[in-house]
Amino acid sequence: MVLKERFNADPCIAKLRPRSNLKLEGCVNLTNADLRGLNLAGSNFAGVALDGARLDCTFLDGATFAQVRATQASFRSASLTGASFADAVLTGADFSRAILHRTRFEGGAGGTTMLTEATFRESQLVEATFEFLEDAFDVTFDEANMERATLREASFPRASFLGTNLAYALFDAADLERATFSGVEFTGIKMHRSDLIGANCTRCDFSSTTLDTVSFAESIITGSSFRNAFLAFSEFGKASAVGVDFRNATMKEVDMPAADARNADFKHADLLEAVLINSDLRGASFRGTRNLATADFSGSRGNPSLSHG
Repeated sequence: MVLKERFNADPCIAKLRPRSNLKLEGCVNLTNADLRGLNLAGSNFAGVALDGARLDCTFLDGATFAQVRATQASFRSASLTGASFADAVLTGADFSRAILHRTRFEGGAGGTTMLTEATFRESQLVEATFEFLEDAFDVTFDEANMERATLREASFPRASFLGTNLAYALFDAADLERATFSGVEFTGIKMHRSDLIGANCTRCDFSSTTLDTVSFAESIITGSSFRNAFLAFSEFGKASAVGVDFRNATMKEVDMPAADARNADFKHADLLEAVLINSDLRGASFRGTRNLATADFSGSRGNPSLSHG
C-alpha cells in the first residue's frame, strides 16, 4: 500500500525498473522523490534532479549519476557497489552506512563533483575512488571502511576521519588541510605529494608507511608513530611533534623548522641533509641516528650535533 501511494503521488516512479534510463522514461525531475527500497541497479540517472530525494536502502549497484544534482539527498544504507558519480552536485548528501565498494566520485573535463558537507559515516568504501575533486569542505568519513581506497588530486579540507579504516589506501596529490585523523591507523598506506597542513593526527600510527613529499606543516602529530616510515622530502614545519616515534624512519631532506619535537625518538633514523633549525628537541633521543652530521640543527634547543661532537 505504501509503495502504491508513492506511485500515485509520482507516476514516473512506477515506470522505474533495474537498468532504467531515467531521461528516456521522462523522469528528469525527482526533487524530494521517495525512492526508498526500490531496485534501480544499473540505471542511468544522468542529468536528473535528485535534490532532497530519499534513496535509503535503494539498490543502485552499477548505477550512473553523471551530472546529477542531489543536494541534501539521502542514500543511507543504499547499495551502490560499482556506481559512478561524475560531475555531480552532492552537497550535503548523506551516504551513511551505504555500501560503496569500487564506487567512483570524480570530476571531469570542464566540471567537478561537489561533495561539501557530505557524510559517509560508517559506510563501506573499499576500493572506492575520489578523483579530481575540488574544495570538498567538511566531509565526514567517521568510522567508514576505506581500505584500499584512492584519493587522487582530491581536496577535502577540514574532513573528519575519526575511527576510519584507511589500510592500504593511496593518497596522490590529496589536499587534507586541517583534517582530523586522531587515533587512526594508516596500515600500509602510500601518500605522495599530499598536504596535511594543520591536520590533527594525534596518536596516529604511520608505522612502515610511504609518505614522500607530504606536508605536515603546523599539524598536530603528538604521540604518533612514524617508525620505519619513508618520509623523504616531507615537511614538518611548526608541527607539534611531542613524543613522536621516528625510530628507523627514512628522513632524507625532511624539512622540520621550528617544530616542537620534545621527547621525540629519532633512534636509528636516517637524517641525511634534514633541516631541523630552530626546533625544540629537548629530551629527544638520537642514539644511533644515521647521517646526523649532515643535518642542520641551527638555533635548535637540545641540539644533538653539540652533544654528539
